[in-house]
Amino acid sequence: MHGWDIADPMTHRLLLRQAALNSVLRQAVPGLSARVFATPLDHLNDVIPATLINEIYHTVLQSACGSFNPWGELYSALVPQPQRRQIGQFWTEEHVAEWMAAWLLQDRPRCLSDVGCGAGNFLIKAAQLSGSCADAPALYGLDISPLLLNLTQAAFLTFADGGHFHLPNLNAQNYLESPLPSNTDAVICNPPYTPMALRFGLSLQLDAGLFAGLGARTFEIWIGHRAPAHGAWFDAPVRALRQTTPGETLQ
Repeated sequence: MHGWDIADPMTHRLLLRQAALNSVLRQAVPGLSARVFATPLDHLNDVIPATLINEIYHTVLQSACGSFNPWGELYSALVPQPQRRQIGQFWTEEHVAEWMAAWLLQDRPRCLSDVGCGAGNFLIKAAQLSGSCADAPALYGLDISPLLLNLTQAAFLTFADGGHFHLPNLNAQNYLESPLPSNTDAVICNPPYTPMALRFGLSLQLDAGLFAGLGARTFEIWIGHRAPAHGAWFDAPVRALRQTTPGETLQ
């Protein structure tokens, strides 16, 4: 939960909702069982009626025509925005995800990494835009929540356009503590708009030598209009910068 109060009755309701969604994903999405991430909710899988699981799954399928990530939207409906923000989860609208992914893909990166990928909106858009072309980038995502990683996989497996999408390589890790793949040359992320780093005791100190010796490296940082002045959002780009090589792009 990394942020919710276990004594709060609302937390109990949210955990039950997440457990129900986890059951739907594990039992209804074809191909997910072979690559599913284990979650603390797994022991509750058997308490959800199979009829309800099938009904939810088919409802998600029917909603695909009006949504680019129905699984992610279902999660957002089950977990209200205030509670999601408490644990560092922020929904990115489709047009924003598409614009940011398209901006990065124009340089034809080899590997696009999404740090804190959540329900996979950026990865989905990157896959849709690059398609099955030979030079499509490898997609990599990491997130601290295994349930959200299962949502990302469910989105790809359910709406993979006949197998034309390149499935992402996902990892359940804290992006502030985990290295990116060595071939990463494009990084995309949704910067938190609240002081999550302060809440979880993460350091906001920037290394004095971070920008020294960048030399010929080129990078651009897109700053949303809601980015806070305190700069807590900057931790993820800073970690990505430390791993860039000359000519790479940081979104």
